[in-house]
Amino acid sequence: MENEFQGYFNDKINSVKRLAHLGNNQIYRVDTKRSYLLKKYSTTQKDNWNRGKTEFFAVSNFWRIGLRNIPEPIGLFDNSTIAVYSFEPGKTLSPDEIKKDDIVSAAEFLSRLHTLPIAEKQSFPLERTSCLTIQSYVDLIKNRYNNISSDFSGKTEHRALLENNVLPKIKELENYVFDNLNGFDVKKDLPLEEQVITPGDFGFHNILVDRPNNKYTFIDFEYCGRDDPIKQILDFLHHDRTRELSSELKELFVKEYRKNTNHHDHFEKRMQLLDPVIGMNWALIYLNVLSGNYLKNTNFANGNVSEVIDERVTKAKLKLDKIRYF
Repeated sequence: MENEFQGYFNDKINSVKRLAHLGNNQIYRVDTKRSYLLKKYSTTQKDNWNRGKTEFFAVSNFWRIGLRNIPEPIGLFDNSTIAVYSFEPGKTLSPDEIKKDDIVSAAEFLSRLHTLPIAEKQSFPLERTSCLTIQSYVDLIKNRYNNISSDFSGKTEHRALLENNVLPKIKELENYVFDNLNGFDVKKDLPLEEQVITPGDFGFHNILVDRPNNKYTFIDFEYCGRDDPIKQILDFLHHDRTRELSSELKELFVKEYRKNTNHHDHFEKRMQLLDPVIGMNWALIYLNVLSGNYLKNTNFANGNVSEVIDERVTKAKLKLDKIRYF
């Protein structure tokens, strides 16, 4: 691999090591005089989303404005399919390792991004699944359902779950949202001043923690862009990787985030309104395993697809029973 990667580096490569990674991308530690992370991006996105271009653009702009708790961007190559960043120490934390200081640091970083000035926002594209209208939140879950249903590759019992449990719940949520607008215009875009630049896939699975040096490095900006801040907060609270966090730590995250940001008065009302929609979105994310295209293009860590399907269907059922966070 040294020969394969040498063209991306000025100094001679001393060693290359592929790193364990659950996603479809391939990541390598490359040691020259310095240590780097080389990332080979998956190109199997159904919507042709350019992961490499999106991430390198975001990290480069964050680095330009002075953020240093991210990897340093070094170079983007081969039609945005390969990027090189500085290699950063640390490990991701399991839920039982996360402490109050970790929550505060995560909230501070997100609020820093969410308070960047309009001039910075204007240069960023929309986040991959951005929702700038209330209607777009409803469309998000309807589209997820339709994508799974039209490309269904599960068992009869899974089809029954979709049609008898999930679809009626989506219709119920749509009625709930439209019946509780309280003056909100369902089709009005969130104005630019209320939009934020946000990572997309934010959580402790994408934070490297170096305890000895008290250092946090935030990674994975493949879906980064402009979006409604409420969507990112609710995504964090409903995220599969934060399911096991205590309510106390989740509430601390929201408290610290709100302390560091100055969102409009209707922020809380919209968050309450849209909370169950994002809960449903996560149930549908679990149920992606019933889609043939998803199965074909996903690298499962343990190789046992049947086990993964059973596990995620179980998670979806649990989420359907507790669709709200607030």
